[in-house]
Amino acid sequence: MDRIILLFDANKLDISDEFRRSIEAIHGYEDKVRIILNKADQVDHHELMRVYGALMWSIAKVINVPECPKVFVGSFWDQQLKHDLYRKLFERELQALFDDLQDLPKYAALRKINDFIKGCTKLTHFRHIFLHTPYNPTPTLFENYSNCRIWIFEFWH
Repeated sequence: MDRIILLFDANKLDISDEFRRSIEAIHGYEDKVRIILNKADQVDHHELMRVYGALMWSIAKVINVPECPKVFVGSFWDQQLKHDLYRKLFERELQALFDDLQDLPKYAALRKINDFIKGCTKLTHFRHIFLHTPYNPTPTLFENYSNCRIWIFEFWH
């Protein structure tokens, strides 16, 4: 997965329980998330600032990262803009979104290297734990092979 796009409507910002669980499921891939605030032409400029702030606040409660994902503001439908004041802003945001999507192949190799490094780091930690854990002839953590596999899977992910 190269990019995760979350689409929000400017008129309805609440995050349902299902959507919240979906967002929480992408834990670990927060750097791949982009957010689109759609139908932003339906609100005036004062309300747009409030909607943008409310969106950032709602997202910050669900995605626990130091830096909030990039938010693209626009009106992505075939209807006429309600407030023509936003036309230039929406055109710039649309171009920025297209540029972001077009840059995905450029950075594919870099992402693969970073994912490989993450895996190697986890493997190093895993090796360190196993090599420096004293041997116990009556193991409590790994009573059987199944528990060992479960523990390794949870550690790795």
